[in-house]
Amino acid sequence: MNSSFVIEISIEDNIDFILSHFKDQLQLYPRKIMVSDFGKFSISNKIDLLSTYKRSNFIDCKINAYPEFVQYKGINRISCVISRS
Repeated sequence: MNSSFVIEISIEDNIDFILSHFKDQLQLYPRKIMVSDFGKFSISNKIDLLSTYKRSNFIDCKINAYPEFVQYKGINRISCVISRS
C-alpha cells in the first residue's frame, strides 16, 4: 500500500465521521460545500465531496451542517382545540 492510498482512506474515514453527525436528518444530500479555490456550491453525493476536496488539496474545506432546502410544502400548521369540561 502506498502512502497516498492510506491518507485517502484516513480522509474518507474522517469525512464519514463528520457525516455521521447528520444521521438524524431526513436527507444527507444535496448539501452545500465550500472550498477556497472553487467557492460555495451544491454536491449530491460523497464522491463529489471527496473529489472536490481532493482538487483543492484539502485546504480550507467546509460542509454545511444542513441539507439544501429542495422543496417547500407550505407551513406546517397544527390546529389545537382546548375544551373545558
